[in-house]
Amino acid sequence: MAAEDRDRKRLARLRSMDETGTHKEACQALRQIHEAGEFSPDQILIRSGFARLSQPLDTEVYSDRRVPERPVRPPATRLLRSRGCTLQFFLTALFEAQCRTRPGRVAADNTRPLKPQPQAADQASWVDLVGPDADTPPIVSRHRSITARERRVRQVRQALLTLAADDVQLVEFIKPDALRRYHGFRLLHEAGRAIGDQVRYAVPMPTEQNLFSLDARLFTNGWVNVLKDTELAFLCMVADLQARDGYGPVPIPGEIRIGYYGLGTDGYQAHHLLQRTGLLQIKRSEVRRPDGTFKAPDRKAPYDLSGAPNGFCLVSDGFSQSALPAIIRAL
Repeated sequence: MAAEDRDRKRLARLRSMDETGTHKEACQALRQIHEAGEFSPDQILIRSGFARLSQPLDTEVYSDRRVPERPVRPPATRLLRSRGCTLQFFLTALFEAQCRTRPGRVAADNTRPLKPQPQAADQASWVDLVGPDADTPPIVSRHRSITARERRVRQVRQALLTLAADDVQLVEFIKPDALRRYHGFRLLHEAGRAIGDQVRYAVPMPTEQNLFSLDARLFTNGWVNVLKDTELAFLCMVADLQARDGYGPVPIPGEIRIGYYGLGTDGYQAHHLLQRTGLLQIKRSEVRRPDGTFKAPDRKAPYDLSGAPNGFCLVSDGFSQSALPAIIRAL
């Protein structure tokens, strides 16, 4: 599918979210969790192992022409899907846990319902929090009708199944054989399978080593519900590199992007939209055009075409915008 067609379909879906009010309702629910929780963190702390491998992949084997297979990537890029809400769900679950759990403590098992419950109408369900990105039209056939909300419930269930899979291990079901196992789950360490035995998730202490942070407004202003998986993964990569490099503009050469973060060309191209929405600032290399390609060498001052990557920096003020109108303008 051509990029123009993908953008057109994405724009139509975003406008539908605006018209139906699903995005606004999700933002309200996320803000309520943030404001009413025992803790209201400005930054959501995430262990680096979620986005970055401890040892790089062999870039003699892997490249943009041969992207690393899913099982060898770090969790953030292992969860990339063209459809569904798995990465979005896990990030939102970390946000929710940090709003109710003291740093250094193990997060309690989930008590939030999977879908709205009449007996708990004042408690936002997981479908309310992460559903808008999975918003789809109802299916009507001769035999049955499936509403958009029911399809979103299915996608949340599928997200939990993916997160609990043996090759991911970011959540575990408390009663894996129970019929309603989706409601009873607990978070595991962000590095998932990479650390071996399952370790329950504890909210990071700010003094821990190898942490990066995402602005809480990524959630409360609805960005997590409108950005694609590749865009969320790119944000995690830049945030991790900035945490390592002193928070200035960071270059991301291909061997770092692929070797440590498992992010291919499609993921790299996410920076264009992130810049247009105001979430990302790009420090252009003198030898590159705006689209990232190299300029023709100047005979008087020949360039070294072997490197000179652009630099990237997250823009804190960008997250203060309401996400939906900002991304609609950018598209």
